[in-house]
Amino acid sequence: MTVGDLRTRLREVTLRDESRLRRSLDRAASQRDAAHRAAQLTDVEKQIVAAEARVARRTASVPALEYPPELPVSERRDDIAAALAEHQVIVVAGETGSGKTTQLPKIALGLGRGVRGTIAHTQPRRIAARSVAARVAEETKTTLGEAVGYAVRFDDRSSRDTLVRVMTDGVLLAEIHDDPLLLRYDTVIVDEAHERSLTIDFLLGYLRRLLPRRPDLKVVITSATIDPERFAEHFADADGRPAPIIEVSGRTYPVEVRYRPLTERADGDVLAAIGDAVDELGRESDGDVLVFLSGEREIRDTADMLRDRKLRRTEILPLYGRLSAAEQHKVFEAHTGRRVVLATNVAETSLTVPGIRYVVDPGTARISRYSQRLKVQRLPIEPISQASANQRAGRSGRTSDGICIRLYAEDDYDARPEFTDPEILRTNLASVMLQMASLDLGPVEDFPFLDPPDQRAVRDGVGLLEELGALTAGAKGMRSSLTEVGRQVAAFPLDPRLARMLVAASSYGVLREMLVIVSALSIQDPRERPLEAQQQADAKHARFTDPTSDFLAYLNLWNFLREQRRELSGNAFRRMVREDYLHFLRIREWQDVHAMLRDQCKGMGLDLNSTPADPDRIHAAALAGLLSHIGLREGETRDYLGARGARFAIFPGSGLAKKPPQWVVAAELVETSRLWARTAAKVEPAWIEQEAAHLLKRSYSEPHWSRRRGAVMAHERVTLYGVPVVADRLVSYGKVDVEVAREIFIRHALVQGEWSTHHPFWKRNADVIAEIEQLEDKVRRRDIRVDDEALFAFYDERVGPGVVSVRHFDSWWKKARHRTPDLLDLTPDDLVRDDAGDVALEAYPTTWESAGLELPLSYAFEPDSEVDGVTVDVPLERLADLDETAFLWGVPGYREELVTALLRGLPKQVRRSFVPAPDVARRLLALPLDSSKPVVDAMSEGLRALTGHVVKPETFDLAGVPKHLRVTFRVLDGDAEVARGKDLDSLRTELRPRLGRTIAAASSSIERDGIMTWDVGTIPTEVTSMSRGHEVTAYPALVDRGTHVDLRVFASPLHAEIASREGVRRLLALNVPSPGAQVAKDLGTRALLVLAGAPYPSTSLLMLDCVLAGIDAVTGRAPVRDAETFGRLREKVRAELYTQTFAVAREVERVIADLGSLRSDLDRYRGSKPEIVRDIEVQLSWLVYDGFVSETGLDQLRHLPRYLRAASHRLQHGDDRTEAEQRHTVQDLEARFYEVVEQLPDVERRSDAVVEARWALEELRVGTFAQRLRTAVSVSPKRVTKLIDAIG
Repeated sequence: MTVGDLRTRLREVTLRDESRLRRSLDRAASQRDAAHRAAQLTDVEKQIVAAEARVARRTASVPALEYPPELPVSERRDDIAAALAEHQVIVVAGETGSGKTTQLPKIALGLGRGVRGTIAHTQPRRIAARSVAARVAEETKTTLGEAVGYAVRFDDRSSRDTLVRVMTDGVLLAEIHDDPLLLRYDTVIVDEAHERSLTIDFLLGYLRRLLPRRPDLKVVITSATIDPERFAEHFADADGRPAPIIEVSGRTYPVEVRYRPLTERADGDVLAAIGDAVDELGRESDGDVLVFLSGEREIRDTADMLRDRKLRRTEILPLYGRLSAAEQHKVFEAHTGRRVVLATNVAETSLTVPGIRYVVDPGTARISRYSQRLKVQRLPIEPISQASANQRAGRSGRTSDGICIRLYAEDDYDARPEFTDPEILRTNLASVMLQMASLDLGPVEDFPFLDPPDQRAVRDGVGLLEELGALTAGAKGMRSSLTEVGRQVAAFPLDPRLARMLVAASSYGVLREMLVIVSALSIQDPRERPLEAQQQADAKHARFTDPTSDFLAYLNLWNFLREQRRELSGNAFRRMVREDYLHFLRIREWQDVHAMLRDQCKGMGLDLNSTPADPDRIHAAALAGLLSHIGLREGETRDYLGARGARFAIFPGSGLAKKPPQWVVAAELVETSRLWARTAAKVEPAWIEQEAAHLLKRSYSEPHWSRRRGAVMAHERVTLYGVPVVADRLVSYGKVDVEVAREIFIRHALVQGEWSTHHPFWKRNADVIAEIEQLEDKVRRRDIRVDDEALFAFYDERVGPGVVSVRHFDSWWKKARHRTPDLLDLTPDDLVRDDAGDVALEAYPTTWESAGLELPLSYAFEPDSEVDGVTVDVPLERLADLDETAFLWGVPGYREELVTALLRGLPKQVRRSFVPAPDVARRLLALPLDSSKPVVDAMSEGLRALTGHVVKPETFDLAGVPKHLRVTFRVLDGDAEVARGKDLDSLRTELRPRLGRTIAAASSSIERDGIMTWDVGTIPTEVTSMSRGHEVTAYPALVDRGTHVDLRVFASPLHAEIASREGVRRLLALNVPSPGAQVAKDLGTRALLVLAGAPYPSTSLLMLDCVLAGIDAVTGRAPVRDAETFGRLREKVRAELYTQTFAVAREVERVIADLGSLRSDLDRYRGSKPEIVRDIEVQLSWLVYDGFVSETGLDQLRHLPRYLRAASHRLQHGDDRTEAEQRHTVQDLEARFYEVVEQLPDVERRSDAVVEARWALEELRVGTFAQRLRTAVSVSPKRVTKLIDAIG
C-alpha cells in the first residue's frame, strides 16, 4: 500500500491516533534505505489497522438515542444539529430545566461526533458532573463508565472507549498540559457558561485560540438566558459573524413571586423567616420546596430549625458539593410526602432537582471576592444579582404553576445589578497566570478572555507568583518566564501556594510530612463540628491539637488515622470515625489526594525524607508558599499586623487561639465577619527573613560609629509587605554605603579619636593635639587649633579608599606604613591656625602654692560645664588648711576679666564712675595691688588710689562673677575624686564625715573600745599623724556607747568637745551608784503615777534618764582629760547626785502633769481651733519625747512648764485666723531651723549654738502667743534668725 493510501486511511481513525500515526508515517516515508522504509511502513500499517478497529468499536458502541418529548430542547433538536453541523461553534441558551445539559451530548452523538474523538461535556461542579453523567447513561441505557462516563478529581469513571465524558471544567483544563490541541476530543460542550467561573473563562479563551488550529473541533456553549450574545460575539468567525444562538424554552408554567422582606419582621431573623415561608407554602397544593442558602453551616442551621418545627410528612434534604454521591443522589429519588431541599447555589443552574414547585430565596450567596487592598480572598455573603434571582425563581414551575418567596423587598430586587460579576474580575489570577506561562500562552493582556481582567488583578497575580519565586522579573506569560521553581509549581494540580510548599519541603527534607499537610489543605477539613455537639467534637479533636501549629494537628490526625486503620476492621474504622466527629468521605479524599501528590512528587524526582522531620523545618518550608500570610502580634492583644497593613486574628477554632504567639503564618486569610487566619502556626522571624530574601525591603537609619565594634554601624529595619521582620538591628554600614561609612570612620576614629588602637602614629598625634588643646583651654579660645574639617581633610587625603572600619584600616596601614612611615604624622604646623597669634604662657601657671603645698592646676574651656575654668586638686587631708582668700584672685591670665566683671557688677550709681570697665580694669591692675588681701579689699584700695572714689569691699558682688573666673576645688582621697565645687566651706561640710574617717584611720593607734573606768591616762586635746604623705590633726574624745564608752578621734575640736561631754557623763554614771531607785521610792506613789504618763517605755528608764540629767547638773559638763580630774569629779557626783536627780524628777513631774492638762485642752478645742491644735501638737512632739530629760537638762527643764502654760493660754485666747500671720512666721523659722540642723553631723546637732537657737524658738512662741507669761530672754524673729544663721 502506498504512502498516499495510508495517509487517506488516517482520516478515519481517532484524532489522537491520526496525529501520532501521521508522525510515524512521515518518519517512515523519509527513510532512504528501501528495506528500512518498507519495514517501518508495514509497522505503521499494522498500527493503522489497530486504530481502525478502535474506531469501529467506538462506532458500534454508540447507543440508540431517544429524546424525551417533554423537554423543550427536544423540540429544537434538528435546529441544534443543523447549526452544529454547519458551524464550528454554537451557543445554546435556555432556562433551567430545558434539558440542554442532558440532551446536547446525545445530539452531538447523533451527528457522528464522539467517534473519532470523545465528546467532552464540562460542568462547573463535581456534583453536577456525576449526576449529569448518570442521567445521560440512564437515558442511553448504557452502563455508567462505558459509553458515558465522568471524570472529577480523584474519581475517573471513564475509559479510552468512552464516547461522552462529563467532567469538571478544571479537569479539562488540566488535560491541556499533556494534550494542548485537545486531540482526545472532537467536541467540547461547555455547560453553564453563564456562571463565568475563572476556569470557564480561561477555557473559553483557550478554545477560541485553539479553534483555528483545530477546524475539526466543534464547540457548544450552553448558557441560561443570561446575555448569550456575549458568548456568540466572543466566538465570531473570521468575518466577524457571531456564533449562532439557539434558544430553547425551559419554563412552561407561570411563577408567582411573593416578597416577604426581612425588614418587615420585628425579629429580623432569617431562619424564622425561612420557616414561616415553608409553612406558608405548606398551605398551598402539594409540591417540593427548594430553599437556597449561602453554605453548609446555614444549611445545617436551617435543617435543625425545620426539624424542630416537626413538619408533617416532610423530608428535609441537604444538597451541596461536599456531600457524598449517594447523599446527593437522594434528591433525584422518588419519594412520598413533601420534600424540602436545602441547597447552595449549586441548584441554581447546575442541577435540576425534580418535583420542585416552590422556591424560598433569601436573596444572598457567599461570593468569593479578591481584596485588592489586602491581597486576600474574601468570602462575604452578598445580595445576589437579578439574573441569579431569576434563575432561582425559574427552578419552580417546572411541572405546574410555581411560587417563589423572596425574603427581600421588590425595590431591593430592582436595585440589584443585572448580572453577577464574572469570577475573573473578583479573584486572584495567579493560578491562571501560572498555567498560561506553563502552556506558553503569552501575556495575559493578549489572551482572549471574555472579560479582560483588571490590570491591578494581573499585577497582583504576577506579584504572588514572584513572591513564590515562580516567575522571573518582567514575566510576559511565556514558558521562559518560569523559574525552575515555577515549572515545578505549575506541574502540580494545586493552588500555587500549596505547590510551592511541596517544592520547598523537598529542599528542607520534610516532604513526607508536607504531603500530608498540603493534601489536607486542598480538601475540606475532615474534622466535623456539628452545632448540636460542638463541645463533644472539640473534646474529641483536642487530642490532635498542637498549641504551636495547626499544621502539625493535621499530622497528628493523619498518624492517628493510619494507626486506627491498621488496628480496626473496615466497619469498626467507620464507626470510630463517626464517633470521633470525623468525615469518612473527606478522609478518603484526603488519602486519595495524598497518594496522587506523592506519586507526582516521585515522578518529578522530589525526595521523600525517610526520618521524621523537625517541626521547625516543616514551618520554614510552609513559609515559602505563605509569605504574605505572616502576622506579627500587636502588643498583648489578639490582633496581628499582616501584609500590606492587614489586621487579622487567629480563628477561634485554632489550637493557637488561647495563647497567641508573637509570629504566625496562616494557610489562608479569609474575611467573613472580620479577617481570620485559618490553619496557623508559630514561626520565627529568622525563618521569614531567610525565605523572603527576594521580597524584603531593607531600610537603614542612624549610621554611626561604634567604638566597641570598631566599625560604622546602622540600624537596619527589614520589612516584608510592611510587616517589620526585623524592627531594629545593628549592622555594618560599610556594606551598604562605602563612601559614607569611610567618611564616618575618618571623622570619628581618626579625627575624634573614638577608637582603640596601638599604632605609634596615633599616640604621637594625640600628644600633639593635647598640647594645642591645653593651650586653648588655658587662654579660653577655640581659634588656635585647626578645626575638625582640616583634620578630616588631612586624613581623607592620605587614607586609602574602602577603609570603613578598624579592621580595614589595620589591613591598609600594615602595607602603607612600610612605604611611608610618617604618612599620618601630625605636626604643630598642621594643627595651629595661621592667624592664632602669640600667647603669654607664664600667665597660666600649672601649679598653685597654698598652706605650704604646691597644688596642681588644670584648665578647661567648657562653658556651662562644672569643670569650666581653673581647677585645683586638693588632698582631702589638707582641705581644712587652705586659705580661700588667695584663690579669689584666680590665675594672672584671668585677672583682667575678673576685675572687669567685678566692676560691671557694681550698683549702677557706683558703676557709672568706672567706665569703660575694661579700661579701668587694665589701669587698676597696673597698680601694685596687694594680692595677699582679698581681691575686693585690694580693688577698693586701688580704686581710691586711682580715682579717689571710695567703694566699700562689700559693695562688690563676688557671687555675680562668671563661674569660670572662680577656682574649682577638686578634692582627692588618694587618687579618687570625692567632691568638687567652688565653695570651700561647703566642701568642708560635705566631706567632714569622710575626713573624719580618714583622720581616724590615720590616728587609730590612740583609739580604744569598751572602757568602763578611767584607765586611759591623760587624753590629749589633739594628736598629729601622717596620711598619704600629709600631716593631719585629730581630736580625741570619749564617746557614749550606753553600756560603756569608747575613745575615738574627731576631725573637729567642736565635735570632740560635744562627744567628750556625753562620754564623761556616761563614764561617771558607770562609776557611781545610781540613786534612781531611791529617788523613785521617795517621790511617792502619786508622783510615780504622774511620771507614768511620760513618753518612756518604763518609769525605770525615765529614772535612768533623770540620773544622767542629775550628773550634768552636778558637773556643769566640765571638761575632763586626766584621771585625777575625773576622780575628783566622780566624788563630787557621788555626794550630790541624789539631790540633783530628785530635783530633776520633780521638774519632770511638773512637766508631765501640765502636759496632761494641756492634752485635755487640745481635745476640747480640736474642732473650733484646728490650726492652733495641730501647731501645738507639733510643738509638744519636740518638747516631750523619749530621752528629753537628759537632752533638756535641769536648768532648761524648769522652763518647760512655762512653755506648756503658754500653749494652754494660746488655746484659750488665740484664734486660727487672727494669729495666722504670727503662726506662719514661727513655723517658717522652725522649718528653717530643722532644715539647717538636718544638714549637720549627728554630734554637732547637740552643739551650744544649736541648743541656744532651739530654746530661743520656744521663747519666741511664749513672746508671740502668751506675752503675759514673759520670756526668759529677749527674743524676736530677727534675733532667732541670726541664731539659726550662726549654727555651723
